[in-house]
Amino acid sequence: MKLGGISVDEYFSINIFFSRIEGVYIFYSLLAIPVFIIRPLIILLYNYLIYSNTTYRIKENEIEYCESFITENYSSIEYNKVIEVHLRKGIIQKLFKLGTIFLETPGSGDGRNGILIKDICNYEEAYKLINSLVRKK
Repeated sequence: MKLGGISVDEYFSINIFFSRIEGVYIFYSLLAIPVFIIRPLIILLYNYLIYSNTTYRIKENEIEYCESFITENYSSIEYNKVIEVHLRKGIIQKLFKLGTIFLETPGSGDGRNGILIKDICNYEEAYKLINSLVRKK
């Protein structure tokens, strides 16, 4: 028996083939839910908790940094040890009018010895203030 120019056996084998393909797409679509929806939500929540538990204290002679979400991380740098003050604005930061200030110290090329003040909204004022304090040293 023929259905539109193909035999019934060929028709059912084609349908079985396409149903297997649809099953694979459904399977991979279900895998995409945790990767593209749940994971970014977890990352956003984690970053929010870190930002809300991070404080910077700009003092006359030094700047202090304290992060206390999962582990407590405390650091302070005297202005006379700061080599350079950098201001950076990425694409997403420009959209939200945010900036990042990095206080570079000797040996901070790998980013461990300096202080990174991330995603602050009044970055220009903070940059000018910190830069003037560093130049007074």
